Amino acid sequence: MAPVRATSAILLFALARGTVADGVQDRIEISQDADRLIVVVDHAKGIGGTVVNAPESAWPPLVLVRLRGFSELEGFSAVSRAAKLECALNRPELRPPAQACRLDGVDVEALRRGPDFFEVRLPSALLARDGGPIALRWVDQWR
Repeated sequence: MAPVRATSAILLFALARGTVADGVQDRIEISQDADRLIVVVDHAKGIGGTVVNAPESAWPPLVLVRLRGFSELEGFSAVSRAAKLECALNRPELRPPAQACRLDGVDVEALRRGPDFFEVRLPSALLARDGGPIALRWVDQWR
């Protein structure tokens, strides 16, 4: 699938790149207003990815990825030419599992859990000044 380019005030729909032969893929919506771009991933398979390009005017100050219908989020990554964000569900011995995110190896607060979604606020360090693409990948639960 070709990268998706967001344009002002337009809602775009795409299917996530799948890694399985059964044809089931997560659905993606991208919307934008003056201050933010929101990528919404609706759970169908739970494992997937896509590439998002900046709007023609450049990345807005806020880029959110909202993963709806995910009962868990084992892994999430966002990679650009400028930086790499990785979030994972850690399972330390004798402690409850906990989500943790790292931007180029440094701990960051980028992930929050809502009642029926996970939301990742992409750090500004990921948003390349030249508007380069961001590759997104997610896994709900390892099978």
